[in-house]
Amino acid sequence: MLEFAEQSGYVNESELDGGIDEENVMGYFDPVPKRVVVDTDSDDFLGARKGPTVAHELGHAFDIGIGQKSERAGFDETKESVFDTDGAREDAIRLSERLRGTIPEGEGEYSSYRLSEEELLADAFALMILEPKAAERVGPRAVACLKSYLSAVVEDILD
Repeated sequence: MLEFAEQSGYVNESELDGGIDEENVMGYFDPVPKRVVVDTDSDDFLGARKGPTVAHELGHAFDIGIGQKSERAGFDETKESVFDTDGAREDAIRLSERLRGTIPEGEGEYSSYRLSEEELLADAFALMILEPKAAERVGPRAVACLKSYLSAVVEDILD
């Protein structure tokens, strides 16, 4: 999938053994140079391994790339939710928890960052790449929404 992302222009660079000094950060996608950086040492659980971290960051790359391609000049539009129903969002949460474990509760008035649309999308994307049959079984409504969102770009890859 990384090779496909690079060939398609969604990723220009990748550093799979990049030095990330931030605690609890295993990877990130930098949209300006379109660079995926991953720095994982742990294989304690699926979501902390290099492959799943790369897949998660590629989810961000495709999400940002598709969003930029669909923007219309002169219009100030907010992005619609990919998980457009409560059921699809619930499925996306289940997929995220399968990949990275239970989502911790936020503190005070703040919810966990993992409940944001962007993080749920990246986790669902990663699980669709890594465990497509499990993703369909655990979160069918989220998978359907995400496939629809990505269909113009990666249809052949996801089937």
